[in-house]
This record gives sequence, C-alpha cells and structure tokens, in this order.
Amino acid sequence: MSPRTLWGKIIIYLREHHSVALHIACGDITDVAKDGDKFIINTSEDFLYDLLKSEENYNDLKKAFLNCSLIFSRICSIINLILLVSKSPSRL
Repeated sequence: MSPRTLWGKIIIYLREHHSVALHIACGDITDVAKDGDKFIINTSEDFLYDLLKSEENYNDLKKAFLNCSLIFSRICSIINLILLVSKSPSRL
C-alpha cells in the first residue's frame, strides 16, 4: 500500500472516530512518505505542524495508524513505527 493510500485511510479513520479538527487538518496534507519504519508527514504550515505535534493529536494519529495497519496488510511493524511530522520551508 502506498503512503498516500494509507494516509487516505488514516483520514477516513479520523472522520469515522469523530476527530473532526484533526480530520480536516490532515485532509490538507498531501506530502507523505514512508522510509523504512518511518511514516513521514510533511507540512510547510506552522499551524498544521503545531496541531499534529500536540501530544493528544499525535497519540490519535498513532492510534489511527495502529488500527489501519491491522486492517490493511501491515505496511510495517507497527510496534516499531516512527511517526515523523516534519516542517518544510514555505513554498511561494
């Protein structure tokens, strides 16, 4: 499963589990990648970066990854999954 496909599943999970603010914020993010046991979420927006890095939202995302990886063919060993939120320079 490609990183973008998995990301779409994560967004659906967030909607279905009533994480409305996180669902809407994540819907704006399209720059995602997988590197070994790392899933990288990249954004140039300060507010998105801060939102995703908050402890509560970060834990909600990890829960969503756990759920989706169990349902969809285990893209990586979820126990070793490292969820990275990175901030790229603003694009003009």
